[in-house]
Amino acid sequence: IILFGLFFSPIIVGLVSTTKTLFYFLPTRFLDIFNSTIFYEYSKIFGKKDIASLKKVLKLQMLLSILILIVFIFISLLIGKEIYNFWTNGKYNLTFGLLLLIVADAVIFNLFNSLETLIKSVNKFFNSTMIKILFSLITIILSYIFFVKGYSYIYYFGINLLSSIIILISVCFITLKFYYKLK
Repeated sequence: IILFGLFFSPIIVGLVSTTKTLFYFLPTRFLDIFNSTIFYEYSKIFGKKDIASLKKVLKLQMLLSILILIVFIFISLLIGKEIYNFWTNGKYNLTFGLLLLIVADAVIFNLFNSLETLIKSVNKFFNSTMIKILFSLITIILSYIFFVKGYSYIYYFGINLLSSIIILISVCFITLKFYYKLK
């Protein structure tokens, strides 16, 4: 938001802020409640060395997360613009392209966040944290460069989406590596 405030009008800052609040932060908060509960279950099960239950809970968690995200995608893409316009009294012009980019990023973020719950619960998340920090910095630097050159704010969302995809692949790899080492 700080970068947006430096380079774009208050209307764009408001559009981005309200859109991310509704379509990114709201579903993330919802799934965080779910993931926090699972987090304690993983810790308890891992402490008991019940690997079969741990694997079963992970599969159930990922299934439920994917189902929740599918519902989120459908609601957001089918009636999200109407909900957004109602919420903001039609003050901003939310394009379908921007909505799609934010929803895609929210889905990918929540997928890797859900996957990472297992390795976080057993304190094996250093590598994934370093990857997330690296790609967050790259996203900020690239966005700044693009904004200085006069590119649209949409480029930020494209860069952020690409970064999230790379993080998802990395977290998937790290979590699966840990998962297959469990015995």
